[in-house]
Amino acid sequence: MLAVIIPCYNEQYNVGRVLDELTLLNSDTILVVVNDASTDLTSQKAKETNKAFVIDLPINLGVGGAVQTGILKALRLNATQAVKFDGDCQHSSEYIKDLLKPILQNEADIVIGSRFLSEEPDGFKSSFFRKIGIKLLQVFTKILTGKVITDPT
Repeated sequence: MLAVIIPCYNEQYNVGRVLDELTLLNSDTILVVVNDASTDLTSQKAKETNKAFVIDLPINLGVGGAVQTGILKALRLNATQAVKFDGDCQHSSEYIKDLLKPILQNEADIVIGSRFLSEEPDGFKSSFFRKIGIKLLQVFTKILTGKVITDPT
């Protein structure tokens, strides 16, 4: 069973659209929204959809803590695979099946998608300073691991 973990911080305007899109996946899919102490109506909007388990964190743990919380919930719900899916509409659910393929075929234990490998001319856009930060993270990751990670954020 697949669990889609959706960490959210102040995503009241996006969380409903994300859940609508993800609901179109297989009916065995569990959606877990982890509201990372948002100060807006993210939790309420997610709960209103009745499409996901919603976990409200009392303090902001950051995306790492939110994802860990979501994975723990997914394990308690007997999920066998998990996908992290941002709550800000940056990703498209159409790629989830491709991400899972190597795992389901026992070729990989983990698969990481990249927004920067798109063949679309209008692919991921970012600010100049964010691009510099991402490039620096790529360099540090390569130095530390010897691996090229195109989307280290």
